[in-house]
Amino acid sequence: MNELMKRENSAMAILNKESLNAMQDFAKMAITSQLFLSTEKCSNEEKIAKAVMQLAAGAEMGIGAVESLRSMIIIRGRVSFTAGFIASRIKTSGRYNYRVVKSDDTICSIEFFEGGESIGISAFSITDARKAGLGGDNWSKYPSDMLFARAISRGARRFCPDIFKGSAYTPEELIEAQPRKMIDADFVEAEVVNDEAQIDVPVNDEPIDNEPEQAIPAPAAPKKNGYQPRKIEDDF
Repeated sequence: MNELMKRENSAMAILNKESLNAMQDFAKMAITSQLFLSTEKCSNEEKIAKAVMQLAAGAEMGIGAVESLRSMIIIRGRVSFTAGFIASRIKTSGRYNYRVVKSDDTICSIEFFEGGESIGISAFSITDARKAGLGGDNWSKYPSDMLFARAISRGARRFCPDIFKGSAYTPEELIEAQPRKMIDADFVEAEVVNDEAQIDVPVNDEPIDNEPEQAIPAPAAPKKNGYQPRKIEDDF
């Protein structure tokens, strides 16, 4: 049985009522134990639904329940993966592999392989991060880890999309892509290389206007001959 047939059979098994009920019960326990924490402010019912969807998505990929809740995070309707999980899935795929060519505080370069043959290099530099407007405590404290996370997810999308169904994004990438003031996170894990790294969740991205207020010009004074400037009425 090939990998596609395995995934289809797994997906069909998820759709039966008994499996859905079992996942819902597991989701409730996961929320109570804080194994699952939503990245967005929502009701308990919505948290259960999101946890079930994470379990279902994980099951389709052959991932266990606990690992699905630890390594997969739904952010505004899209499934994301921690960088460590992306790396491990590539290493254990049996088809793909990668090798870190260079990794420091300025750049991370990763070479990808398929069947033992090189298929390309994925790189992300601190210059790329600055161009994208990325920053915060993680980028200041753990730049090499954050660069690795971006390089590995970019390479996964480019060179082995079949492992992640074409959507290998880290939580931090999806958060940066969303309007920041809409995110109200309880918890977001950024598992890159250093377990201490945590994603900064901005609470406000409104620009600060430092320009001084300009005085509104006073209406023109009527001319001495009695002429008044014509008032323009709105048409609606």
